[in-house]
Amino acid sequence: MIHLVIDTTVLRNDPARKKAAFRSLKRLAEAGEITLHVPHIVAEEFLSQQEEQYLSGLSEIKTSVVKFKKKHIPIELRRQLDNTEQQLNRMKEELAVFARADFDLWITAISGEIHYISESHGKKVMDAYFSGSAPFHEKKRREDIPDAFIWQVILDLVDSLGKVYVVSGDGAIKTAAKGLTGISCFSNLDEFIASDTCQTPLRNNQAKSNFQRTVSIASQILDRIKSTIEFEVVDILDGKTVTSQQIPDDNNEATITSIGNPEDIDILLGEVEYYGDGLFVVPVAFYSECLVSYAIFKSDFYCLTEERSEQISISDLNDHYYDAEEDYVLSIKGSVTIDFESAEVESEDIGDKRLTELAEDVEISLESVEEIEIPSAGDY
Repeated sequence: MIHLVIDTTVLRNDPARKKAAFRSLKRLAEAGEITLHVPHIVAEEFLSQQEEQYLSGLSEIKTSVVKFKKKHIPIELRRQLDNTEQQLNRMKEELAVFARADFDLWITAISGEIHYISESHGKKVMDAYFSGSAPFHEKKRREDIPDAFIWQVILDLVDSLGKVYVVSGDGAIKTAAKGLTGISCFSNLDEFIASDTCQTPLRNNQAKSNFQRTVSIASQILDRIKSTIEFEVVDILDGKTVTSQQIPDDNNEATITSIGNPEDIDILLGEVEYYGDGLFVVPVAFYSECLVSYAIFKSDFYCLTEERSEQISISDLNDHYYDAEEDYVLSIKGSVTIDFESAEVESEDIGDKRLTELAEDVEISLESVEEIEIPSAGDY
Protein backbone atom coordinates (compact mmCIF):
# COMPACT_ATOMS: atom_id res chain seq x y z
CA MET A 1 0.00 0.00 0.00
CA ILE A 2 1.25 3.46 -0.94
CA HIS A 3 0.61 6.08 1.74
CA LEU A 4 0.56 9.62 0.36
CA VAL A 5 0.43 12.97 2.17
CA ILE A 6 -0.34 16.13 0.19
CA ASP A 7 -0.16 19.79 1.16
CA THR A 8 -2.23 22.83 0.15
CA THR A 9 -0.13 23.61 -2.94
CA VAL A 10 -1.18 20.30 -4.51
CA LEU A 11 -4.87 21.12 -4.17
CA ARG A 12 -4.42 24.72 -5.27
CA ASN A 13 -2.68 23.63 -8.50
CA ASP A 14 -5.84 21.81 -9.60
CA PRO A 15 -8.78 22.91 -7.40
CA ALA A 16 -11.32 20.90 -9.43
CA ARG A 17 -9.06 17.83 -9.31
CA LYS A 18 -9.83 17.06 -12.97
CA LYS A 19 -6.37 16.89 -14.54
CA ALA A 20 -4.52 13.71 -15.37
CA ALA A 21 -2.57 13.42 -12.11
CA PHE A 22 -5.63 13.65 -9.85
CA ARG A 23 -7.56 11.29 -12.12
CA SER A 24 -4.75 8.75 -11.80
CA LEU A 25 -4.63 9.25 -8.04
CA LYS A 26 -8.36 8.48 -7.92
CA ARG A 27 -7.89 5.30 -9.97
CA LEU A 28 -5.07 4.11 -7.72
CA ALA A 29 -7.18 4.82 -4.63
CA GLU A 30 -10.22 3.04 -6.04
CA ALA A 31 -8.01 0.04 -6.86
CA GLY A 32 -6.77 -0.08 -3.27
CA GLU A 33 -3.21 0.75 -4.29
CA ILE A 34 -2.93 4.04 -2.44
CA THR A 35 -4.27 5.78 0.66
CA LEU A 36 -4.37 9.56 0.63
CA HIS A 37 -3.68 11.34 3.92
CA VAL A 38 -4.71 15.00 4.21
CA PRO A 39 -3.79 17.03 7.31
CA HIS A 40 -6.85 18.91 8.55
CA ILE A 41 -5.00 22.21 8.32
CA VAL A 42 -4.35 21.54 4.61
CA ALA A 43 -8.03 20.92 3.96
CA GLU A 44 -9.05 24.09 5.82
CA GLU A 45 -6.41 26.23 4.07
CA PHE A 46 -7.57 25.00 0.69
CA LEU A 47 -11.28 25.46 1.44
CA SER A 48 -10.77 28.98 2.80
CA GLN A 49 -8.80 29.91 -0.33
CA GLN A 50 -11.57 28.48 -2.51
CA GLU A 51 -14.18 30.51 -0.65
CA GLU A 52 -12.08 33.67 -1.00
CA GLN A 53 -11.78 33.15 -4.74
CA TYR A 54 -15.52 32.59 -5.10
CA LEU A 55 -16.30 35.72 -3.08
CA SER A 56 -13.80 37.75 -5.07
CA GLY A 57 -15.38 36.65 -8.35
CA LEU A 58 -18.89 37.42 -7.13
CA SER A 59 -17.76 40.81 -5.84
CA GLU A 60 -16.42 41.72 -9.28
CA ILE A 61 -19.73 40.73 -10.89
CA LYS A 62 -21.72 42.70 -8.30
CA THR A 63 -19.57 45.78 -8.83
CA SER A 64 -20.24 45.59 -12.56
CA VAL A 65 -23.99 45.26 -11.96
CA VAL A 66 -24.02 48.29 -9.63
CA LYS A 67 -22.12 50.38 -12.16
CA PHE A 68 -24.42 49.35 -14.99
CA LYS A 69 -27.52 50.27 -12.95
CA LYS A 70 -26.29 53.88 -12.92
CA LYS A 71 -26.76 54.08 -16.67
CA HIS A 72 -29.94 55.31 -18.32
CA ILE A 73 -31.77 51.99 -18.77
CA PRO A 74 -35.42 50.80 -18.79
CA ILE A 75 -37.10 50.37 -15.41
CA GLU A 76 -37.83 46.70 -16.08
CA LEU A 77 -34.17 46.02 -16.77
CA ARG A 78 -33.22 47.86 -13.59
CA ARG A 79 -35.57 45.58 -11.63
CA GLN A 80 -33.94 42.55 -13.20
CA LEU A 81 -30.54 43.85 -12.12
CA ASP A 82 -31.89 44.29 -8.57
CA ASN A 83 -32.84 40.61 -8.64
CA THR A 84 -29.37 39.77 -9.91
CA GLU A 85 -27.82 41.48 -6.89
CA GLN A 86 -30.01 39.45 -4.56
CA GLN A 87 -29.08 36.24 -6.37
CA LEU A 88 -25.38 37.08 -6.05
CA ASN A 89 -25.78 37.53 -2.30
CA ARG A 90 -27.43 34.10 -2.03
CA MET A 91 -24.70 32.55 -4.14
CA LYS A 92 -22.04 33.53 -1.58
CA GLU A 93 -23.43 31.08 0.97
CA GLU A 94 -24.21 28.44 -1.66
CA LEU A 95 -20.66 28.47 -3.04
CA ALA A 96 -19.13 28.23 0.43
CA VAL A 97 -21.30 25.17 1.13
CA PHE A 98 -20.50 23.75 -2.31
CA ALA A 99 -16.73 24.02 -1.82
CA ARG A 100 -16.81 21.99 1.38
CA ALA A 101 -19.39 19.46 0.15
CA ASP A 102 -17.47 18.91 -3.09
CA PHE A 103 -14.23 18.34 -1.20
CA ASP A 104 -15.88 15.98 1.30
CA LEU A 105 -17.43 13.93 -1.53
CA TRP A 106 -14.03 13.62 -3.20
CA ILE A 107 -12.32 12.50 0.03
CA THR A 108 -15.06 9.92 0.55
CA ALA A 109 -14.90 8.69 -3.05
CA ILE A 110 -11.18 7.95 -2.81
CA SER A 111 -11.38 6.72 0.81
CA GLY A 112 -8.99 9.45 1.89
CA GLU A 113 -8.20 10.18 5.52
CA ILE A 114 -8.29 13.58 7.22
CA HIS A 115 -5.80 13.92 10.08
CA TYR A 116 -6.71 16.40 12.81
CA ILE A 117 -4.34 18.21 15.15
CA SER A 118 -3.64 15.99 18.14
CA GLU A 119 -3.02 17.05 21.75
CA SER A 120 0.72 16.35 21.43
CA HIS A 121 1.18 18.53 18.36
CA GLY A 122 0.78 21.88 20.11
CA LYS A 123 3.76 21.43 22.45
CA LYS A 124 5.96 20.00 19.68
CA VAL A 125 5.14 22.88 17.35
CA MET A 126 5.82 25.48 20.03
CA ASP A 127 9.12 23.82 20.95
CA ALA A 128 10.17 23.98 17.30
CA TYR A 129 8.85 27.57 17.06
CA PHE A 130 11.12 28.81 19.85
CA SER A 131 14.14 26.69 18.84
CA GLY A 132 13.84 27.32 15.10
CA SER A 133 14.05 23.60 14.30
CA ALA A 134 12.45 22.06 11.18
CA PRO A 135 10.26 23.01 9.48
CA PHE A 136 10.78 26.55 10.83
CA HIS A 137 13.22 28.67 8.80
CA GLU A 138 14.25 30.51 11.97
CA LYS A 139 13.17 31.08 15.57
CA LYS A 140 9.68 32.51 16.15
CA ARG A 141 8.76 32.71 12.47
CA ARG A 142 4.96 32.74 12.70
CA GLU A 143 4.24 32.11 9.01
CA ASP A 144 5.82 28.65 9.40
CA ILE A 145 3.32 27.52 12.07
CA PRO A 146 0.84 25.89 9.62
CA ASP A 147 3.72 23.92 8.02
CA ALA A 148 4.82 22.83 11.51
CA PHE A 149 1.43 21.23 12.21
CA ILE A 150 1.49 19.51 8.81
CA TRP A 151 4.97 18.25 9.61
CA GLN A 152 3.77 16.69 12.88
CA VAL A 153 1.10 14.74 10.98
CA ILE A 154 3.78 13.45 8.60
CA LEU A 155 6.01 12.35 11.48
CA ASP A 156 3.07 10.57 13.15
CA LEU A 157 2.36 8.68 9.93
CA VAL A 158 6.00 7.65 9.55
CA ASP A 159 5.95 6.33 13.12
CA SER A 160 2.81 4.30 12.50
CA LEU A 161 3.29 3.23 8.88
CA GLY A 162 7.04 3.15 8.42
CA LYS A 163 7.02 4.69 4.94
CA VAL A 164 5.13 7.68 3.52
CA TYR A 165 5.30 9.67 0.33
CA VAL A 166 4.89 13.43 0.58
CA VAL A 167 3.91 15.74 -2.27
CA SER A 168 4.58 19.35 -1.37
CA GLY A 169 5.45 22.51 -3.23
CA ASP A 170 6.53 24.06 0.05
CA GLY A 171 10.28 24.39 0.51
CA ALA A 172 10.11 24.09 4.30
CA ILE A 173 8.46 20.66 4.21
CA LYS A 174 10.87 19.38 1.55
CA THR A 175 13.90 20.66 3.46
CA ALA A 176 12.68 19.07 6.68
CA ALA A 177 12.14 15.73 4.90
CA LYS A 178 15.66 15.57 3.42
CA GLY A 179 17.69 12.70 4.79
CA LEU A 180 14.93 11.33 6.99
CA THR A 181 14.31 7.61 6.73
CA GLY A 182 10.76 6.69 5.78
CA ILE A 183 9.90 9.84 3.79
CA SER A 184 10.08 10.24 0.02
CA CYS A 185 9.27 13.79 -1.08
CA PHE A 186 8.01 15.04 -4.45
CA SER A 187 7.50 18.64 -5.59
CA ASN A 188 4.17 18.12 -7.37
CA LEU A 189 1.57 15.46 -8.05
CA ASP A 190 2.61 14.97 -11.67
CA GLU A 191 6.13 14.12 -10.52
CA PHE A 192 4.78 11.61 -8.02
CA ILE A 193 2.43 9.93 -10.49
CA ALA A 194 5.26 9.69 -13.04
CA SER A 195 7.53 7.94 -10.51
CA ASP A 196 8.02 4.17 -10.48
CA THR A 197 6.03 4.04 -7.26
CA CYS A 198 2.85 4.85 -9.19
CA GLN A 199 3.74 3.82 -12.70
CA THR A 200 4.23 0.18 -11.74
CA PRO A 201 0.66 -0.35 -10.46
CA LEU A 202 -0.58 1.60 -13.46
CA ARG A 203 1.11 -0.97 -15.70
CA ASN A 204 3.04 1.75 -17.36
CA ASN A 205 5.48 -0.17 -19.49
CA GLN A 206 2.99 -2.26 -21.46
CA ALA A 207 0.67 0.66 -22.02
CA LYS A 208 3.52 2.87 -23.28
CA SER A 209 4.65 0.12 -25.62
CA ASN A 210 1.14 -0.19 -27.03
CA PHE A 211 0.95 3.58 -27.42
CA GLN A 212 4.11 3.62 -29.54
CA ARG A 213 2.66 0.79 -31.62
CA THR A 214 -0.57 2.75 -32.06
CA VAL A 215 1.32 5.76 -33.40
CA SER A 216 3.18 3.59 -35.90
CA ILE A 217 0.02 1.97 -37.29
CA ALA A 218 -2.32 4.97 -36.95
CA SER A 219 -0.03 7.90 -37.71
CA GLN A 220 -3.04 10.22 -38.21
CA ILE A 221 -3.02 10.61 -34.44
CA LEU A 222 0.03 12.88 -34.84
CA ASP A 223 -1.92 15.17 -37.16
CA ARG A 224 -4.71 15.32 -34.60
CA ILE A 225 -2.25 16.29 -31.88
CA LYS A 226 -0.94 19.15 -34.03
CA SER A 227 -4.47 20.29 -34.87
CA THR A 228 -5.39 20.27 -31.19
CA ILE A 229 -2.38 22.42 -30.30
CA GLU A 230 -3.25 24.89 -33.06
CA PHE A 231 -6.87 25.07 -31.91
CA GLU A 232 -6.30 25.33 -28.16
CA VAL A 233 -3.07 27.33 -27.95
CA VAL A 234 -4.81 30.71 -27.72
CA ASP A 235 -6.86 29.78 -24.66
CA ILE A 236 -3.93 28.27 -22.80
CA LEU A 237 -1.36 31.03 -23.56
CA ASP A 238 -3.54 34.14 -23.30
CA GLY A 239 -2.58 36.14 -20.22
CA LYS A 240 0.44 33.99 -19.36
CA THR A 241 3.59 35.69 -18.07
CA VAL A 242 6.91 35.61 -19.95
CA THR A 243 10.14 36.23 -18.03
CA SER A 244 13.34 37.10 -19.88
CA GLN A 245 16.32 39.42 -19.63
CA GLN A 246 15.38 40.54 -23.13
CA ILE A 247 12.21 42.24 -21.82
CA PRO A 248 13.02 45.82 -20.68
CA ASP A 249 10.47 45.74 -17.85
CA ASP A 250 11.64 46.42 -14.27
CA ASN A 251 11.03 42.75 -13.42
CA ASN A 252 11.88 41.47 -16.93
CA GLU A 253 8.27 40.26 -17.24
CA ALA A 254 5.59 40.64 -19.90
CA THR A 255 2.03 39.40 -20.41
CA ILE A 256 0.98 37.57 -23.57
CA THR A 257 -1.92 39.41 -25.24
CA SER A 258 -2.03 37.94 -28.76
CA ILE A 259 -0.93 34.52 -30.02
CA GLY A 260 0.21 33.47 -33.47
CA ASN A 261 -0.04 30.03 -35.08
CA PRO A 262 2.20 27.34 -33.54
CA GLU A 263 5.20 26.47 -35.69
CA ASP A 264 7.78 23.65 -35.69
CA ILE A 265 5.61 21.50 -33.42
CA ASP A 266 7.70 18.73 -31.85
CA ILE A 267 5.78 15.82 -30.31
CA LEU A 268 8.13 14.07 -27.87
CA LEU A 269 6.78 10.55 -28.20
CA GLY A 270 9.80 9.04 -26.47
CA GLU A 271 8.93 10.89 -23.26
CA VAL A 272 5.28 9.81 -23.06
CA GLU A 273 3.98 9.01 -19.58
CA TYR A 274 1.06 6.74 -18.80
CA TYR A 275 -1.48 7.77 -16.17
CA GLY A 276 -3.70 4.71 -16.23
CA ASP A 277 -7.05 3.75 -17.73
CA GLY A 278 -6.02 4.70 -21.27
CA LEU A 279 -4.75 8.20 -20.44
CA PHE A 280 -1.37 9.33 -21.79
CA VAL A 281 0.52 12.60 -21.33
CA VAL A 282 2.92 13.56 -24.13
CA PRO A 283 5.37 16.47 -23.86
CA VAL A 284 5.27 18.86 -26.82
CA ALA A 285 7.37 21.84 -27.88
CA PHE A 286 6.69 24.53 -30.45
CA TYR A 287 7.26 28.16 -31.34
CA SER A 288 4.69 30.93 -31.62
CA GLU A 289 5.03 34.59 -32.50
CA CYS A 290 3.17 36.48 -29.78
CA LEU A 291 2.39 40.06 -28.89
CA VAL A 292 3.32 40.83 -25.28
CA SER A 293 2.73 43.88 -23.11
CA TYR A 294 4.76 45.33 -20.27
CA ALA A 295 5.60 48.59 -18.53
CA ILE A 296 8.87 50.34 -19.36
CA PHE A 297 10.37 53.26 -17.47
CA LYS A 298 10.36 56.25 -19.82
CA SER A 299 14.03 57.08 -19.31
CA ASP A 300 14.90 53.40 -19.94
CA PHE A 301 13.00 53.53 -23.22
CA TYR A 302 14.98 56.51 -24.47
CA CYS A 303 18.23 54.75 -23.55
CA LEU A 304 17.45 51.95 -26.01
CA THR A 305 19.10 51.86 -29.41
CA GLU A 306 17.06 53.26 -32.27
CA GLU A 307 16.78 49.79 -33.81
CA ARG A 308 15.50 48.36 -30.51
CA SER A 309 13.03 51.16 -29.73
CA GLU A 310 11.50 50.91 -33.21
CA GLN A 311 10.38 47.36 -32.37
CA ILE A 312 8.31 48.61 -29.42
CA SER A 313 4.90 50.30 -29.59
CA ILE A 314 4.33 52.65 -26.65
CA SER A 315 1.55 54.68 -25.06
CA ASP A 316 1.43 56.65 -21.81
CA LEU A 317 0.77 54.53 -18.73
CA ASN A 318 1.52 57.24 -16.16
CA ASP A 319 4.04 60.04 -15.56
CA HIS A 320 6.94 57.63 -15.27
CA TYR A 321 6.09 54.59 -17.39
CA TYR A 322 5.02 53.72 -20.90
CA ASP A 323 2.66 50.87 -21.66
CA ALA A 324 4.71 48.88 -24.19
CA GLU A 325 3.77 46.21 -26.73
CA GLU A 326 6.21 44.10 -28.68
CA ASP A 327 6.28 40.96 -30.83
CA TYR A 328 8.43 38.05 -29.72
CA VAL A 329 8.88 34.53 -31.03
CA LEU A 330 8.32 32.37 -27.94
CA SER A 331 9.56 28.86 -27.30
CA ILE A 332 6.76 26.87 -25.67
CA LYS A 333 6.97 23.55 -23.84
CA GLY A 334 3.79 21.88 -22.65
CA SER A 335 1.84 18.64 -22.38
CA VAL A 336 -0.89 17.05 -24.45
CA THR A 337 -3.26 14.47 -22.98
CA ILE A 338 -4.40 11.60 -25.19
CA ASP A 339 -7.27 9.65 -23.68
CA PHE A 340 -8.14 6.26 -25.21
CA GLU A 341 -10.85 5.92 -22.54
CA SER A 342 -10.07 2.24 -22.23
CA ALA A 343 -7.67 0.18 -20.15
CA GLU A 344 -7.36 -2.17 -23.13
CA VAL A 345 -4.20 -0.31 -24.09
CA GLU A 346 -2.52 -2.01 -21.10
CA SER A 347 -3.17 -5.48 -22.51
CA GLU A 348 -0.32 -7.62 -23.78
CA ASP A 349 -2.68 -9.35 -26.21
CA ILE A 350 -4.32 -6.38 -27.87
CA GLY A 351 -4.02 -6.49 -31.67
CA ASP A 352 -3.24 -3.79 -34.21
CA LYS A 353 -6.82 -3.70 -35.46
CA ARG A 354 -8.21 -2.98 -32.00
CA LEU A 355 -5.57 -0.36 -31.30
CA THR A 356 -6.48 1.35 -34.56
CA GLU A 357 -10.15 1.34 -33.57
CA LEU A 358 -9.34 2.86 -30.21
CA ALA A 359 -7.11 5.49 -31.83
CA GLU A 360 -10.00 6.71 -33.96
CA ASP A 361 -11.96 7.78 -30.87
CA VAL A 362 -9.22 9.22 -28.66
CA GLU A 363 -9.80 12.55 -26.94
CA ILE A 364 -6.85 14.92 -27.26
CA SER A 365 -6.28 18.10 -25.27
CA LEU A 366 -3.48 20.61 -24.79
CA GLU A 367 -3.57 20.31 -21.02
CA SER A 368 -0.84 22.64 -19.81
CA VAL A 369 2.17 24.81 -20.61
CA GLU A 370 5.14 24.32 -18.29
CA GLU A 371 7.74 26.60 -19.89
CA ILE A 372 7.62 29.81 -21.93
CA GLU A 373 10.91 31.31 -23.06
CA ILE A 374 12.29 33.82 -25.53
CA PRO A 375 14.87 31.80 -27.48
CA SER A 376 18.36 33.14 -27.99
CA ALA A 377 19.29 34.55 -31.36
CA GLY A 378 19.93 31.72 -33.78
CA ASP A 379 17.90 29.13 -31.82
CA TYR A 380 14.83 29.76 -33.96
